[in-house]
Amino acid sequence: MAQRILPILLSFLLVAPVAAQEYSGTLTTDAPTRGNGAHYNTHTFTAEANQEVTVRLEAPTDDFDTYLLVQAPNDETYENDDHGSCCDVSQVTFNAPQDGEYEIWVSAYSAEDGDEYGDYTVTVDRMRYEVVEEVSGRLDPEDEESIKGEYFDSLMMDVPDGPFIVELRALGFDGYLRVMSPDGESWRNDDYGSSESSYRLSRVEDLQGDGGEWQVDVTSYSEGETGAYDVRILTPADE
Repeated sequence: MAQRILPILLSFLLVAPVAAQEYSGTLTTDAPTRGNGAHYNTHTFTAEANQEVTVRLEAPTDDFDTYLLVQAPNDETYENDDHGSCCDVSQVTFNAPQDGEYEIWVSAYSAEDGDEYGDYTVTVDRMRYEVVEEVSGRLDPEDEESIKGEYFDSLMMDVPDGPFIVELRALGFDGYLRVMSPDGESWRNDDYGSSESSYRLSRVEDLQGDGGEWQVDVTSYSEGETGAYDVRILTPADE
């Protein structure tokens, strides 16, 4: 049975996206090496606290198996090898923990295959989202359990009248998000981008609200996982 959860935060948004930055480069044997021997180049960008940042690395001619790492000013790191089904794209999405300069490491996954060099492009997109509603909770053995053994919470949350996004931040477990409209249509997401940050991100975008209550189910990708979570409803930025 779905439970009604009172929001802990309510605000509305009027923002505009920050212009994307793009970097181009070539990974060569002259570059320094990571611990596994793979060469890397670095680039920097600035971000403000709570901006959503997406960094995308592409090897346009499939020259090498890309590996991306972004380090925040507080030394938190976000990293990804393969984004989607291809080995020539890596991408991370995260909320900037603080104002300051962020460092991008462009590298190959390993130095063993001999194909760790080539041209690449990096794109940095930044967007500020304000929270419409936020709920904090925890998956634990006292929750309801699915047939496959995953614990889950069902939340009833107020959504805005218009476009919105539902985001799950899972702390200590691999979160899985399901959103259901009042008429029974549903959307699911496991991982949105990838990172080695303190939380795992799941997100359902491009939703159209009616100002009513929608059901949001929080569970884990594998059975028996527990941990804290935050569910946030965001309004999209104006173009």
